[in-house]
Amino acid sequence: MKRPNGISADEALEILLTGNQHFVENHQEHASRAPNVVRNLNQEQRPLAVYIGCSDARVPPDVIFDTNLGDLYTVRTAGHVLGRTSIGTVEYAVAVLGVNLVVVLGHGNCGAVTSALSKDDTIGFAPVLEPIRETVDKAGGGMTVDEAVRLNARHTAEQLKSSRPIFQKMLTEGTLKIVSAYYDMKTGSVTLL
Repeated sequence: MKRPNGISADEALEILLTGNQHFVENHQEHASRAPNVVRNLNQEQRPLAVYIGCSDARVPPDVIFDTNLGDLYTVRTAGHVLGRTSIGTVEYAVAVLGVNLVVVLGHGNCGAVTSALSKDDTIGFAPVLEPIRETVDKAGGGMTVDEAVRLNARHTAEQLKSSRPIFQKMLTEGTLKIVSAYYDMKTGSVTLL
């Protein structure tokens, strides 16, 4: 299904992956954040995709996907752990704004996943670490940080798919696509999981 501006989920995903290739090759096309771009967004928004990612400052979605302002409806939490408000935010983008692609992006060297695996609660964000630990423990544990990051991204995407009846309905109808991906901090490339 195409969203209000006529772009399908597959087309939106291709735009994001092409933009990431631009980033990797250091020839971004949408690096402009000019005031006229901001003014054009004043009346409405029509994002290409919902981006669910970690709040890590080293993973700026508009940069790594080489997108314009307004292209990504962004939900970021440490370890991209979902809660009621973040799921509700995604539901708004899908149900009201007509977004038909959701990308969950895990990344290398994720501090939240590293902390969850180390069982170190001294940094004080146990509500973030507990869901990541549960995901890793259910998979049998004993994995590297990168393996756990990938598992966590896949888990977040699956959790989102079953979190709301509207998502389940749209997925069944083929009008919504939810994918997980991994961002390699060393190369800058994004790969689908």
